[in-house]
Amino acid sequence: MPKVEAGFFTFFFLNLLLIIVLQVISVLAGFSLSAWALGQMYEVRGHRAVPDELILVLLTDHCIKELELSRRTPVPVEIFENTAEKILQEGGSPIFFDPSFFPVESSRNDFLKTFKDKPVFFLADMSGSESSPLQTLIQAIKKAPSKEIYPPQGNAFINFYGPPATVPAIPLSAVIGQTDGSLSEIFKNKIIFFGLASLSYQSGQRDSNQLVVPSSNERMFEVEFQATLLGNLLDKSWIRELPLTFAIGAVVATAILVIVIALNFSFNITAIVLLSLCFLILFGGYFLFTRLFLWTAFLPLLIIIPLFTLFLKRVWKLPKKTREYSELKDRFSINR
Repeated sequence: MPKVEAGFFTFFFLNLLLIIVLQVISVLAGFSLSAWALGQMYEVRGHRAVPDELILVLLTDHCIKELELSRRTPVPVEIFENTAEKILQEGGSPIFFDPSFFPVESSRNDFLKTFKDKPVFFLADMSGSESSPLQTLIQAIKKAPSKEIYPPQGNAFINFYGPPATVPAIPLSAVIGQTDGSLSEIFKNKIIFFGLASLSYQSGQRDSNQLVVPSSNERMFEVEFQATLLGNLLDKSWIRELPLTFAIGAVVATAILVIVIALNFSFNITAIVLLSLCFLILFGGYFLFTRLFLWTAFLPLLIIIPLFTLFLKRVWKLPKKTREYSELKDRFSINR
């Protein structure tokens, strides 16, 4: 087999071996290279605009102290009934409640009966294995005819608006303390989420009301997470994952391209071309992520393959041997 062909297949199989090793390491270590790269994209992008319709009403540790509530027993139902009725009168609709405020299902049913035929709903209980926050929101928001939603099509990631506490929020105690008409300015035409933002409050059902955001490993209160889901439904901003066939094709095409370059040019020229290709892939991926809401889980590999091939070329120096082989072959042909 000619050395050029041998070099090509050797480079290719070494890159394939690298991909397999990375996958095995990620499984054994519980670390996702794709999730890490996606998190970096979120970090570099920073905050993005939250839909104007969303606002959180939070029960915080300060509210518990100010309202003289118990941290071990549920909040009196009358507080939520009066507050929700006040917000509905001021034009706020629909209203979602965190189910952790009502640890017993019968109390939730009684509460909903109080607001019969009014846009008051409960969020999905994320402590249950069968809960479906997205479907719960879709079914609820369809009952609000003025709101148009865009469910994700196919595989999609949640497009977070930023780090925790990005979605606008107001303390529950501040809402209760309002006696004039200023609530209309805050809640008119808004979608309101009543949620728990306290680590010390327990309703008897759950010990934790926070989630770890996979992309950035930060903690976010469940109510903000579900508000983010609804925000994605409203502004059609899901991060759509490119088809697997396209992603695999991109990896194979990138591997072939960088190997051909490595086999036909000097190390300096190869280094310039492959490093430029890495930057092109990186900025191209960032453009797709921020402008077209597209993402491929194989983006890290599209960057690692050129760097790994460049490393192999430095260590192996196969193209130099290939040139020497070609020069000897040419001389031998001329002498004959």
